[in-house]
Amino acid sequence: MQGRLLITAGVLLLVVGAVYWKYYLSGEKVLSPEELAQQALTAVSAEEKEAAAVSLSQSGKPGIEHMRQVYQQSDVAEVRAACVKGLGVLRDYESMDVFFKSLEDESALVRGRAGVAMIRMLGRDYRFRANGSPADRAKAIAGMKKAWKEMEPDIDLIKKNMQTDSENN
Repeated sequence: MQGRLLITAGVLLLVVGAVYWKYYLSGEKVLSPEELAQQALTAVSAEEKEAAAVSLSQSGKPGIEHMRQVYQQSDVAEVRAACVKGLGVLRDYESMDVFFKSLEDESALVRGRAGVAMIRMLGRDYRFRANGSPADRAKAIAGMKKAWKEMEPDIDLIKKNMQTDSENN
């Protein structure tokens, strides 16, 4: 009887050990924002760079500076678009220069992501269309710049209210 208990306990220990190994020790390594930024800039293929940038964009506040850096240094539109999206989701008002620059990017994808971010940041749709004519885009950008200029002095209060709202939800 005692022998059976020892065998059962041994088998259970092996099963638990195998599960632990599979899910905790042999899983993919979670990369830091620094490592993701490096991959987004130096990976061999554009697809690998984009995948790293998407992961970086999901890294939250610790990745903000790295998203800005990658945006500035990347020549891959999908990478820049991922960074703009990540900064927009975080409502990073310190990145407004990135958003305004992105609205004039050569890539419609990047311009589109910036337009969505600006709606979120400014709280209003200025009818910016990434594929619109340059004149229509310039008119929308002018409206956004005017709104930002009016909003900027109150940005600390706006951020404080956003933080309070997120804590209450």
